[in-house]
Amino acid sequence: MESCSWFLVILTITFLAANSVAPTVVQPLSEPQTTLPTNTSTNSNIASPSTQTYINDEDVPDCVDLQPAQFVCQVPPLDSDTFELEGCTPDDIVSVTCTALVGVDCYGNTTFNKTIPCRYTNGYKLRTTLALSIFLGFFGVDRFYLGYYSMGLLKLSTLGFFFIGQWVDIILIAAQLLEPADHSHYIVGYNGPSPIQDLLQPTVETWDPHHVVTPWFFNKKQRSNSTDEF
Repeated sequence: MESCSWFLVILTITFLAANSVAPTVVQPLSEPQTTLPTNTSTNSNIASPSTQTYINDEDVPDCVDLQPAQFVCQVPPLDSDTFELEGCTPDDIVSVTCTALVGVDCYGNTTFNKTIPCRYTNGYKLRTTLALSIFLGFFGVDRFYLGYYSMGLLKLSTLGFFFIGQWVDIILIAAQLLEPADHSHYIVGYNGPSPIQDLLQPTVETWDPHHVVTPWFFNKKQRSNSTDEF
């Protein structure tokens, strides 16, 4: 009987202790707060994708010193008689007008001049020279035509070095290895052959990669059908 009384006392104390604990209140989840980005317009080190910026003025290059992909140039027209670039100088270069691309930072005038390779001609035609060498080469007429007067006299007095020199000159002229005395190039016509030494050289892409330009000895038909910019 006494043990039952102690059991009832312990059960009563446990019940009272359980009811005295405050209930736990579950707070509802709050919505995530969105943090707006700060204004970065005052940060000078951040540039738009199409604009190249520099930390200070000393890092801005001269417009003339821009890389080929940062400007475009106007290609001169072709001469109707020689099918070469108009304005080509004896140094085998021609001046073209170039403009910096939009978004490229540089100081100075954004329109400037550059030089590109070309073929300088002075009226010597390949077909005419080759015909003179084949039919009259043993008299040295081909050498006289090209401006090599001393060699022309030797060929005249020896009948083209006993015809051996005549055949040597025919091969050299056909391969365009024997050029005129003024170091100009032959007029080869619209789709004429290129010099053999140029055919052995690899074609190099230059200037603006969006408008690929190869050296002057590339196909003239392709050049005449290309756009005015490169």
